[in-house]
Amino acid sequence: MKMQQLEYFVTVSQCGSLGKAAEKLFTSQPNVSKVIHSLETELGTPLFERNPRGLKLNEYGKAIFEYANGIMTNAGCITSICKQHIPETFSVSTFQSNSLARLLADLYNEYPNIRINHRQANIEEIVRNVETNISEIGIIYISNKHMQSLTNILMQKHLEFEELCSCRACVNAGPKSPIYERDSISYPELSGLHFVSGIQDYFSENNFSRENLGMAGSDAFSISVSSNCNQMRQYLITETDLVDFSLNRSYNGIVDRSIIKRIDITGDEAELAVGYISEKGHVLSEPAEMYIKLLSHHYLLES
Repeated sequence: MKMQQLEYFVTVSQCGSLGKAAEKLFTSQPNVSKVIHSLETELGTPLFERNPRGLKLNEYGKAIFEYANGIMTNAGCITSICKQHIPETFSVSTFQSNSLARLLADLYNEYPNIRINHRQANIEEIVRNVETNISEIGIIYISNKHMQSLTNILMQKHLEFEELCSCRACVNAGPKSPIYERDSISYPELSGLHFVSGIQDYFSENNFSRENLGMAGSDAFSISVSSNCNQMRQYLITETDLVDFSLNRSYNGIVDRSIIKRIDITGDEAELAVGYISEKGHVLSEPAEMYIKLLSHHYLLES
């Protein structure tokens, strides 16, 4: 299938006749008819109903028109982009974090002439974004228990993980939580709490926390609500006894810290590694190096 076939098909569909389509395409009517016939032959079915007043899409033609029109529209966008001046772009995927957002603002102040593309994602999506070059680097945190599994996956995809620092997991609790007045909590005690969680992937904090706790089964923690809406999670933590996980060094932005308290989790199981994923052997761009430098400095000040 050729772009010319789709272009002629869309034009004939819009014009309703071969003659009008030929005028719009600056070609002859027999040539338009030949191209449409070749497309119908390739697809193995007619696309138009022919009548004395012209051509009208049949049911199959209607079914593929939107796809063909979308392809032609996107092709036009690609052509337009290629004619534009594209500034230097820094692309990064990260976990949800107000701190990381503030660091991106600092990066923009350092490089006001670059374009910054940021995507918030879970670890699976971050790995995919770096693998497909959607993002130059991906900022993640991961438990020590899952580090080897992550390393094996990255090796298969020709990616690598560079650890910047370590931090600890903690629990966000509101005034109605039974642990609100406490400064710390042990892993075994977590099984008695009710959690609100984000949409999980294999490496998500709630997932590896269940495994580190040493409890078998999917009910190691009581996940009462799952939501990908940060405002919903914040409201539930504030107004109920539900709690959530976060990092103790970098406020993750889903809660109002004037109301919700961050309670440290004790024990070696709560140790997490923070770092970035990149293509193996890739020489980082100057903005990427600066962002990593800002990130390292931020965590150094927090330690």
